[in-house]
Amino acid sequence: MKKRSIIDIVSRPGLFFALVMMLLYATGLSAEGGRLSVWVGIEPQAYFVDRIGGSLVDIGVLIQPGQSHEMYDPTPKDIALLSKSDVYFMAGLPFEKGLVEKLSGVTSRFNPVDVKKGIALRPSEEHGHAHDGAEEEEGPDPHTWLDPQLVKTEARQMCDALKRLDSAHAATFEANYASFARDLDRVDSTIAAMLAPYAGGVIYVYHPAYGYFTDRYQLRQAAVEVEGKDPGAEHLGAFIDQARKDRAGTIFVQQEYSARTAEAVAREIGGRVAVLDPMAHDYLENLVRMAASIAEDLKSRKQKR
Repeated sequence: MKKRSIIDIVSRPGLFFALVMMLLYATGLSAEGGRLSVWVGIEPQAYFVDRIGGSLVDIGVLIQPGQSHEMYDPTPKDIALLSKSDVYFMAGLPFEKGLVEKLSGVTSRFNPVDVKKGIALRPSEEHGHAHDGAEEEEGPDPHTWLDPQLVKTEARQMCDALKRLDSAHAATFEANYASFARDLDRVDSTIAAMLAPYAGGVIYVYHPAYGYFTDRYQLRQAAVEVEGKDPGAEHLGAFIDQARKDRAGTIFVQQEYSARTAEAVAREIGGRVAVLDPMAHDYLENLVRMAASIAEDLKSRKQKR
């Protein structure tokens, strides 16, 4: 028997609606104490909402640590929670388009907000990761949260949405946003100073998630992965040749992806594999940690020349 994904269930409105109502009744899902029920796709967004909403919001996150957002398939409980929420802040993730379309067709309560409005999105450097073996239509690169200045734009959208939902606390949301924006500027300045000596440098990664980060700090990324898959022999050979020529000592990976191919590349270049975590909750501290790891690698290469 073919296993049904939640998207299959969502595509049958009668079955989906009954399932959602049953889950809502069973769990009694609602924000407590008058707080807004806010849902997001990833942990960094949860941090943004927490900085703006504080104790005035309850925050739910769909993708848990260690999960890949390309392969995520929402559960019936996730769907029920979303249908009961006051707002869902979209991150431009692959699964969101279909999810939003189906949920919007079933319940008028569902309130998705596109926080990337006004942002010039990069073309994606990845492709694939569709469910059930079907090729997924290529969209823009969703990893905008790795640029702190773009996060200010996203946080502005979040703040405005929270003010619309709870106008009584608009001044609190606005003050919290201003504090967060100052912290983003501070971290941006810190990272810019760390990476300025290496402008034009290349970071070698498995998964091409760092385009907005490298654009912000005048770097480039070279990825092992091609169209969401391990590379063929030709691409892999060219990647290794480039990394050797550039005296790369580190291949950066993420915990959501297998490190096997990256480890093989690292052995070929006499280097190592190191983990970067774009999905960490402690956003500001994590961004500085990432920059420090990248700066260390670029510095060691510069010293070899």
